[in-house]
Amino acid sequence: MTQLTSSLRNLKKQTEPKQILISGNLGVKLGGYEVIEVPGRSGFVYVRLLNNPSELVQVYNGVVSPIYDLPVLVKYNKDRYEIQGRDVLRYQNWGATPYLAIHGNQHSFDKANAGGGDVVWIHQEQFYPLAPAPSGTYESSGVYIAPYIYNWFGKWKSAGNLATSNVTVANPTDPSKAKFMLLTIDGESGTPHFITGSEFPVGITSATGSISYLPVYDPMKDIPLAGIRLVSGTSTIGWDEIYDVRQFYGREITGSAGGDSGVDNFLDLTDTPNSYVNKGEQYVKVKADVSGLEFVSGTSAGSGAPYNSSDFTGTLWVDLTDGGATTLHSHSGGSAHVIQNEGTPLTARAKLNFVGGGVNVTDDAGNDATIVTINTGSSSSGGIPTDGWIAGTGVWTNVTGSADDPTFVISVDNDQTDIINVGWRIKLTDTTVKYFIVTAVGAFSGGKTPITVYGGTDYNLVDVPLSSPYYSPVKAPFGFPLSVVKWTWKTIDVIDHAGSSPFSSTWTNFSTCSIPIGDWVISYECNVEVVSEDSMDEISVLVTFSDANNDELSSEYTCIGGMRVLLGDADHTLSIMQTVHREFNLNIVTKTQYYLNWMTPLSGLAGINSFSSLSSTVIQAKLSYL
Repeated sequence: MTQLTSSLRNLKKQTEPKQILISGNLGVKLGGYEVIEVPGRSGFVYVRLLNNPSELVQVYNGVVSPIYDLPVLVKYNKDRYEIQGRDVLRYQNWGATPYLAIHGNQHSFDKANAGGGDVVWIHQEQFYPLAPAPSGTYESSGVYIAPYIYNWFGKWKSAGNLATSNVTVANPTDPSKAKFMLLTIDGESGTPHFITGSEFPVGITSATGSISYLPVYDPMKDIPLAGIRLVSGTSTIGWDEIYDVRQFYGREITGSAGGDSGVDNFLDLTDTPNSYVNKGEQYVKVKADVSGLEFVSGTSAGSGAPYNSSDFTGTLWVDLTDGGATTLHSHSGGSAHVIQNEGTPLTARAKLNFVGGGVNVTDDAGNDATIVTINTGSSSSGGIPTDGWIAGTGVWTNVTGSADDPTFVISVDNDQTDIINVGWRIKLTDTTVKYFIVTAVGAFSGGKTPITVYGGTDYNLVDVPLSSPYYSPVKAPFGFPLSVVKWTWKTIDVIDHAGSSPFSSTWTNFSTCSIPIGDWVISYECNVEVVSEDSMDEISVLVTFSDANNDELSSEYTCIGGMRVLLGDADHTLSIMQTVHREFNLNIVTKTQYYLNWMTPLSGLAGINSFSSLSSTVIQAKLSYL
């Protein structure tokens, strides 16, 4: 029997036609379009045998993805062509894509179309919009937030596609404790931030056991994303630390969509404030009909007579009329203002009254604003007080450690970038009244504006609180000292200097200075002696002002002196002593060291000298804002 079976198998191999696999490519271009699937023949695709458009066949495909030009192997099976698989020998590197045949319906819960043979259930963490996930390739101390476009009270916003700051800085110090940091985004700005929760036993790790320790958030301001669980040793944030709390189901803040407010313990809403003492949070529902507006208020769920809120019948409904139990207040223009004094809210009142000759109040309907103009004292033209000084707003503080006499930095706790400008005058009091000139106004950041000021020869800030700040855009506000001498920075050198060789074509330094921030008129003056070697008929010297001790900053800042004499004999020397002077404008954005350098374009000089003990070398900078 075994010999007969073997003989039959051999006979089958000899008589059975051998299967031939033909290489081809998926798809064909018809009318300029790439077409893969055969219209009207489900499961069939076009294949160009040997990549020849003239050898086009319709082939049954249950094996590969319908991707145009995909290399495949085709076999003939009885009465049709079938795809055997990819022509894997065509390319050495196919990447990680398996090129499986279309089979999405078997993973879909689609009963109507016979789907759902192998359903894929989507877990909460797999839902991508605003998904919180570990940040970085190997995790980090922050959390990545996936991008999303959302609607916030009628405004389109975008958020995400970024990593948060380091959250592990909030780790509990007690090893037996854990806590949640609730990751939220600000609904208005899309900016992520954390809300700190209270500590709880470290052994509580399940979602059901932990949710009661999630911190409270304001649903009118924030969108919650995840609770980040921290312990004392947390260094990176992985999936075990992320508890996804995104809210996929909408809900109303109060009441319900069915018309029933769901509140009981209704009260008449009266104008007597003490009637609401210890009543807790109140809800109000209003109905408009032919008889006017009606309302009830309450604190908890309930319905039925005498406050049937589903059809607005019941004995506790009150007409909203000025003659009824409740007096109405009219606020034209919508919500009332929040009144503040230097940023601090005041107690809300029914009326706001501005008095005084220096106060003017106007309505700016175009910008939906009330404009209050206040002048401190009698005004001259342009709204500036007659003494020239305008009272500063906010808290002014001397920035400790910023002093670089005679320059100081003042911090103001509001935005001054559109109020105070470079060159304006400042008056304030620390121990006494002092005056300054503004030399720089920094960017408003972190709720503060840095203002750099120059105190001239007379005024320094000390580390005491600043008071009574004023500023002025005019040249001579009352009391401000106008002497040029007081606002001129100067250095005087009285030491003799002798140049060192080589002199020719090499800049060397002989005096130096340091000039603070500001826009300055710079000038320098010094005497220079030049001595020749024997037989020279010409001597010259150059002096320059530079920010380097061995170079020329600009020819605009350079002087030249010298002389030429034709004597006709070889045995003579030349010597000249000359005072050089130069003046120019220079804007300095940071305190800088500057140098007086000298150099001769000639070779063979015996020396270059400056006798500052006889005639001082002077470098001075006068503020151009005067």
